[in-house]
Amino acid sequence: LSVVLPTESEAAKHAITPFHCHSNPEESVLIGGRRDLLFRLDLPSLVLCDLSSPMLHGMTQENLPKRATRVPSIVVPPQKVHLVCFLMMMIIIRSCHSFRSMVRRFVGRSPFLWHHQPPQPIVAPLFYRTRSFSSEESLPTFVPNPLAGNADATSSLLPTNSASTTKTADSDDALATQFRVTAPFEPTGDQPEAIAELLTQLGENAQEAAVLRGITGTGKTLVMSHVIAGLQKPTLVLCHNKNLAAQLARELRAYLGQDSAVELFVSYYDLFVPESFKETTGRYVQKKSVINHDIDALRHRATRSLLTRNDVVVVATVSAIYGLGLPEEYLNASVEWKIGQEIYPSPNENDDGDGFFDALNRMLYQPVDSDDNFEPGTFQHESYEYNETKSSSGPIRKHKITLWPPHERFPVTITADEHQRTIHNDTYFTIRSLEPGTQKGSIPTQSLRIFPARHHVTSAKRMEQACVAIEEELQQRVDELKAQGKNEAMAKLQERVLGDLYMMREVGMCKGMENYSRHMNGREAGETPETLLSYFSSRFGKDEWLLVVDESHVTLPQLKAMYFGDQSRKKTLIKHGYRLPSALDNRPLKVDEFWKQVQQTLFVSATPSAYELEQLKQSSTGFTQ
Repeated sequence: LSVVLPTESEAAKHAITPFHCHSNPEESVLIGGRRDLLFRLDLPSLVLCDLSSPMLHGMTQENLPKRATRVPSIVVPPQKVHLVCFLMMMIIIRSCHSFRSMVRRFVGRSPFLWHHQPPQPIVAPLFYRTRSFSSEESLPTFVPNPLAGNADATSSLLPTNSASTTKTADSDDALATQFRVTAPFEPTGDQPEAIAELLTQLGENAQEAAVLRGITGTGKTLVMSHVIAGLQKPTLVLCHNKNLAAQLARELRAYLGQDSAVELFVSYYDLFVPESFKETTGRYVQKKSVINHDIDALRHRATRSLLTRNDVVVVATVSAIYGLGLPEEYLNASVEWKIGQEIYPSPNENDDGDGFFDALNRMLYQPVDSDDNFEPGTFQHESYEYNETKSSSGPIRKHKITLWPPHERFPVTITADEHQRTIHNDTYFTIRSLEPGTQKGSIPTQSLRIFPARHHVTSAKRMEQACVAIEEELQQRVDELKAQGKNEAMAKLQERVLGDLYMMREVGMCKGMENYSRHMNGREAGETPETLLSYFSSRFGKDEWLLVVDESHVTLPQLKAMYFGDQSRKKTLIKHGYRLPSALDNRPLKVDEFWKQVQQTLFVSATPSAYELEQLKQSSTGFTQ
């Protein structure tokens, strides 16, 4: 339901003769047009007409032209037009608000309403990346979700990254935290019996598989929450689409409370056109993609929680079986800074560690100058000279680094004093403050761990080893193409790979770098790639985490389809000189590779397929309904 309020210029643009217009253009709020053109126009479902219009004088709804009656209309007295317009605009604004809420739910955020707060310190959230706020403005905030047990806490899938809630790998509290169901209601009906039976099968009997069968609306998610809390195991929940994953993550967070880490891991592409070559037409299609930074932040939060906490539930789609980089490299590349720590701005012979800015470059953070370019994975650097006179041992400059880690919802502000060391005649930084951003401003903390800006990160030593291996494979492939007489494909491959090698050595990354993942990770040809499952296995071991397959009758067939479609496309690219053969190892997991990494599985479905029942038959004698 909408209202079109054109001005005279709008009417002229569509070759429409206005039949009514106030003398004041600002009051021209009525739709115009000749009666014989009404049925041709793409008009809204409501047409406002003025009875005082000469062309409508003496006409009513009944005696309008027959062709014009195709357009649903309502005749409004002149004195009521502005009132109706106001009411309709309120409906439109509310509709836009509902659409925006739907979009935010899609990426895992809870329903919210906008309301104004008193002016507060401003830190731009993810969904305001390209806008700068003045100190007089106030940011929108979230209204708490009534499903959550704590009315003061929000249920957004991007919780506030305050210093009090951020836990690192060195925190005993993070490792000791346990799952606890905080749902405001108790299991009823068949739920208590189902929970007890599943805990017996998966806990006491240690079965490899169990099936929970129930139709929609029977409370399977609540049962899953009680089973996770009863087993006290980190859990991967596999879904078949993004919408279901976001919905399930919100429900699990509401049931397991704000203290547990319930994360979302889905594909971060808003638009994705894979690289391909059409043999029938000879047309090469370059990879095109648009990354959603909100969803990318959720993915980074998931991997960070897996490496730093025990009470973690990751709700994922089949994106979990695609390559993600080595968990060890991702963790080793992270750095932890503390208040009072002395660090050199660049590598120094008197210090074994990396310099401050070299650590940021190694973690693939990009420096930017403009606020318009400030987004997750970038940082800004400002420095000021002290005006007052300082002693020889005092600071000479003040540095402010605003860093936006992808795993955080808001930027982090780091301030440091630059000192001059007279003995070695060099300079060093002393970290003065660490302030993670929150929705209510910045909260100081004593220590802070920063993770890389990308999952595909590697050390300088491993990078050089990978470049050498790529050069060797390139030479071997060039010899093969030359022997086959494919000179055009040979030249094309050499140009692309040598350009990628130059970028990898200079800046540590290149476009399409994932196609060299086999060399970057030091794997052999055909070896299983590292995925999200590798983070579970490397952190907890194969036997100490649980897999839950939601809507298993739909989700399981996707595991088979991903691999074969990927291989068919890449073999064509390799054949015509667009990629090296090692690109085949940048792939999703095969079905057998997937199940080799899983020890215990709970299948959840209203209609279990033959596969789930066969797995259950091998490990037990029945299923929970």
